[in-house]
Amino acid sequence: MDAAHFERIAELRNSGHLEEAIRESQILLKETSDINEKASLLTGIGVLYSALGRLKEGHQTLDQLKRLPISDVEVLLNAELCEPALLIQAGRYQEGLAALGAMLDRHSGAFKEERFRYLYEDIQCRRALTLFGLSRFREALPILQEAISFSFSQVTDEQQIHFALGVCLEEAKDAKAARQEFIRVVSFGLRNDIEERSLYRLAILHYKAGALAQARQQLETILRDFPNQSAAVSRKQVYEALAQTSHYLNDKANEKLYMDLAKRA
Repeated sequence: MDAAHFERIAELRNSGHLEEAIRESQILLKETSDINEKASLLTGIGVLYSALGRLKEGHQTLDQLKRLPISDVEVLLNAELCEPALLIQAGRYQEGLAALGAMLDRHSGAFKEERFRYLYEDIQCRRALTLFGLSRFREALPILQEAISFSFSQVTDEQQIHFALGVCLEEAKDAKAARQEFIRVVSFGLRNDIEERSLYRLAILHYKAGALAQARQQLETILRDFPNQSAAVSRKQVYEALAQTSHYLNDKANEKLYMDLAKRA
């Protein structure tokens, strides 16, 4: 099959035309007899269904993949990754984690090769973030410490890894290292929920360390950079923290201001 066909599908996917990319892939699927090409197309279709949240079709595609005698190692690895990804997306976290671990064991030799490094990193990030989401911070910590050295195609993915590492370090009582990770998150300048949460966590860490002025600065940055109420950090929490910080800084005017705002929040 001409590489231009795969490039066309990639262009559709990258431009957000996922349904059209699926249709194009399905047309090509009928035209090729090559097993590895069929597997590559089915893998791509499965990923697209997953991105659209159409898990039923994703599992149906996976069933088709499992019936193919794939000979190309890279195609096989990408195809196998579909199952744990779907399990995790469906909330079957333990099964997904087990499947990812089994992949690492089953293909340990292949994952030592540089050409499969991107797949190894993908698996490790999935494992770390799944464990983090389950609040299994101790298990996630060593994987996240490894993951910050990975290559990321999306800066939001890199930011998420640093945030998760910061939380895990905080849970491990390493406040200094946790602060550095949250500072790194903020330095991306993405102005998203993860940055807002990091600012709040930084403020609390500074407060606990007695760095009251720095704590207040982080809290005020939240109000400045995230003026609208969000689900990331409640404004009531921010106002109460500012009131308490102002109290210990002997700033009576701001203590009253923020206490009043907290009552109305």
